[in-house]
Amino acid sequence: MQSCAINCSADLRPDEKGSKTEVAVLRMIEKFNEKYEDWREEFQPELFFPFSSARKRMSIVINSEGKRVMLVKGASEMVLASCNKFLSKNTGQERPIDEELLATMKAAIKSMADNALRTIVLAYKVINDKDDMVTKDHLGVFDVETKGLTCLAIFGIKDILRAEVPDAVK
Repeated sequence: MQSCAINCSADLRPDEKGSKTEVAVLRMIEKFNEKYEDWREEFQPELFFPFSSARKRMSIVINSEGKRVMLVKGASEMVLASCNKFLSKNTGQERPIDEELLATMKAAIKSMADNALRTIVLAYKVINDKDDMVTKDHLGVFDVETKGLTCLAIFGIKDILRAEVPDAVK
């Protein structure tokens, strides 16, 4: 939840603003009686790479316990492809993503998508001085965002159709 709160450009107060996806995530955080503003105040971003439909992800770099940490949130297929580890809920330790686990993760994503959920992956990476923070590909995705990430979570959000969509599809 902390990653969602910090790596987000939406707000609920004083007025609701931002994408429907990000607003939904902030509402979820508040259902757990957490205040997203507290985390944002504690972790000020050093760098921000905004979401775009081409990039299909957004990232920020924060300072956490003396380390520079990049938080990444985006389309499941794009962000998961950049992950080679996951953070174990049971041990709190990073573990490698092997072929069996990757297949399980992809099956979970497919199951959510089959149930009309927009799937999102949260990931992070501890940044070191050797990481390339300048080079980006033709879609605007920075090199540092494309490899060595640790998966934090995979989740789905119900995508409510806007009122004008059914008429546009006809």
